[in-house]
Amino acid sequence: AVYVYGWPDYQHWSALLGQDLAPGTFGENLTVSDLESASLQIGDRLRIGEVLLDVTAPRIPCNTLARRM
Repeated sequence: AVYVYGWPDYQHWSALLGQDLAPGTFGENLTVSDLESASLQIGDRLRIGEVLLDVTAPRIPCNTLARRM
């Protein structure tokens, strides 16, 4: 499984929280600079280099991440 998060989402949360957030803050293992996650739907496909990723589900934060945030 790959959890992908977009840098525009980081900018949104950074502004809302009033602090800089480093890549990986939300537990993702792939941060994409120009990915607008709001435009993605289940069944969409992302090609990153030679890798093809299928969007299968939104991420529901685990208790560890929920407590940290």
